[in-house]
Amino acid sequence: MSAPFFVAGAPATKGSMNAFIHPQTGKIAVRGDNPRTRAWERAVHLTALAAGVELTGREGGVIVACRFILPRPKCHHRTGRNAHLLKASAPPAPVAERSGDVDKLLRAVLDGLASVAYETDAQVLGVTGTKEYASAPDQVGCWVEVRRG
Repeated sequence: MSAPFFVAGAPATKGSMNAFIHPQTGKIAVRGDNPRTRAWERAVHLTALAAGVELTGREGGVIVACRFILPRPKCHHRTGRNAHLLKASAPPAPVAERSGDVDKLLRAVLDGLASVAYETDAQVLGVTGTKEYASAPDQVGCWVEVRRG
């Protein structure tokens, strides 16, 4: 369908959704708990368009593969003149709670791909996601591949 493309920036999770009664309309509304999600979904959407991802018709399905490259927390690095070095206790992979659940990271990407790679979420036949730490700050982002299922 298209070659893998890179979405630059710190990936955001599609966090839990909270329902509330809108103070002006009195209707039930829903919002996510992560304020960065909307901007990340928009970045995924625009990057997919620029990469030439083709819209699958209503009949076709897609498989989405994501490789999230996350920034290392500052607490993983030494201090002072050795700030460029990692501490011996720094984990090799992002397994801490603060790195984000891979399923919530995937949800944000899938929502960003809506109306670009597919018309409805039901067309997603399969999805894979991995996460790792970036070796340099300018490598933070997500590699996304969309292919026909």
